[in-house]
Amino acid sequence: MQAVAQDPAVARLIAWIVAAGGRVGSLRVGPARAGRGVFATAPIAEGELLLALPRACLLTPECAADTAFGRTIAAEWRGPSHDQILLAALLVARDDPMREAYRDSLPARLPGLPLYYDPAEAEALCSTSLALRMGERHAQIVEEFAWLRAKVPGMGSLDAPRWFHARAQVGSRCFFLGELHGEALVPLADLLNHAPQPNTGWQLDARGDFVLRAVRPLAAGAELHHSYGEISNARLLLNYGFTEADNPARACSLELPGHGEVMLAAGDGGDADGAVDPSALQALRARVGSGADLRLRAACSERLARLPQLAGDSAAFADLRRVVDDERRVLAAWLAALAQ
Repeated sequence: MQAVAQDPAVARLIAWIVAAGGRVGSLRVGPARAGRGVFATAPIAEGELLLALPRACLLTPECAADTAFGRTIAAEWRGPSHDQILLAALLVARDDPMREAYRDSLPARLPGLPLYYDPAEAEALCSTSLALRMGERHAQIVEEFAWLRAKVPGMGSLDAPRWFHARAQVGSRCFFLGELHGEALVPLADLLNHAPQPNTGWQLDARGDFVLRAVRPLAAGAELHHSYGEISNARLLLNYGFTEADNPARACSLELPGHGEVMLAAGDGGDADGAVDPSALQALRARVGSGADLRLRAACSERLARLPQLAGDSAAFADLRRVVDDERRVLAAWLAALAQ
C-alpha cells in the first residue's frame, strides 16, 4: 500500500501512524470542496483496507484522563460535553510530543464554522434560528474556559482564542466510537469529508484498533467519504461549518408557549416540501393536548413569518440561506399536515 501526501504536515502524520504500527492505504490528502479531503491514488477494491490505527494513535477521553489535567477534569467537571472538553484539553496541553504530528496536521483556521463568521455574517446568523444555538454554544465554551483556568493545574495561562479553537477542532472532527469508548479524535480518518451515502465504513476490531475500509470499488482519484449522520443543515453548519444542497434531513426548532422548544422535521416525501411523519404529528398533538392543532398552526405561522430573507455573496450566506430555506419547507409541510 502506498500513501502520498502533498502537505508536509500530513506526511509527518502518516509517518507517525506507520511508526506506531498503523497501516495507511493508497491515499493522498489534497484540496477538496470542504477545504481538504482524502483521495485514492490507485483503484480500490470493495473491502480493501484504507486505514488501520492502533489504539495508541487514537486521542480518547481515557488517555486524556491519564494526564494530570485530565484527572481533574474527569473528576470535577459537572457540565456538559465531558468527552469533548477532555479531548480539547489534550490539544491545548501539548504535553505529549508523540502526538505533535497529529496536532500539527490540524487546520489553523476553520472559517466555515459560525464561531468564526465576520461581523456581517454574524449579524445575518442572528436573524436565523441558529442564533440561539450559537449563543448557547458560545456561553458554554466561555464557562468551560473560566473553569479550566481557575480549577485545572497547568491551565492558568490558557487564553480564550486557543480554547475556542481547540473546542471547534474537536467538535467538528471527533468520532463517536460507541458507549464503551465515547468520543475520540481519529488521525487521518477525521480528514474524510461527509457524504449521505459514504464509500467507506469503519469499525473497532477486537483489539480496539480503528479500521477503515472501502464499502464499494473506487477509481483512482476518487474522494473518500464517510457519513456524519442523517442530520439537518442547521446542525451540519453549527457543528461542521457546511451545508448540503437538497439535504433530505430537514428540521426546524419551534418555541411553543407552555411547552418549551419542540423540533419539527419533514422528510423527503417525494414532493417539493417533503412530508410530515404522521406518528410525529400525533405524538406532538398528544403532548400539547387540548387545542393542539390551533396552537401549532399559530406557532408555525409566526415562526414562518419571522424567517429572514438573506442577501450576501459569501459561502456563509449561502449556508445560512439553505438553513432558512429548509426551515421554511418544514414549517410549510407542518402547516399543510395540520390543515388536513
